[in-house]
Amino acid sequence: MPFVDEHPAHLHIDLLPEAQGSGWGRALIDALVQDLGRRGIPGLQLTAGGTNTGAIAFYRRIGFTELRRTPGGVTFGRPIAAVR
Repeated sequence: MPFVDEHPAHLHIDLLPEAQGSGWGRALIDALVQDLGRRGIPGLQLTAGGTNTGAIAFYRRIGFTELRRTPGGVTFGRPIAAVR
């Protein structure tokens, strides 16, 4: 896939409905992005189900952009700044 070189890290995250909307998703992703930045990883990608409108909106709100759309889902990417 053409975006893998720029976004070599892949994230899969699932929160139970009672944990959604409480900030845990953002906190987990922020922690991962910080760690990847310290390791020099240039980008992160993930895929949300095409009908999961809540997740799609969430990923856009926290800085992910659409890389690819298929009937099964939307793949998002987010560049990561190097942290020293």
